[in-house]
Amino acid sequence: MKKIMIIGCPGSGKSRLSKLLGKAMGIPVLHLDYIYHIDNFEHISSEKLKEMISTFASNNDAFIIDGNYQRTMEWRMQYCDTVILLDIDSNICLRNVINRMEEVKRDDMAPGFDNSIFNENFIEFVKNFKHDKLPVIKKLIKSKDIKNIVLKDYAEIEEFLAKLM
Repeated sequence: MKKIMIIGCPGSGKSRLSKLLGKAMGIPVLHLDYIYHIDNFEHISSEKLKEMISTFASNNDAFIIDGNYQRTMEWRMQYCDTVILLDIDSNICLRNVINRMEEVKRDDMAPGFDNSIFNENFIEFVKNFKHDKLPVIKKLIKSKDIKNIVLKDYAEIEEFLAKLM
């Protein structure tokens, strides 16, 4: 487990786990939200995103890529030996998303992104993630010859981290 992709619903704890795991393993973390967003309304192109991911993966022997971004997920797997899927309860994810709206700045988000702006479409995306997106993601992971770890709650995440320490 040297080249890791952490995926899951927004608000599931991907960035937190990425930071903790990166620190514990002493490896760099690429937060896709940080490089993809310019601000709340603009983002880089998919081609530029892929270029930045490719450069990061090529320049590091070990790393963590934090972010769901389903349209590049299968493509990103070529660089990884492990996928960690956070399959956290939708209500917890939604609560986390709403709670972090109080945080105007986060170090895993682009500097121009204002987390306090309410986005009804994003809230609906989070509410429906487990039904709309998760089955497709699980099917994709199972179709690949890649180690996969599914963590279903924060106790499992803490246990996983404790085993690595």
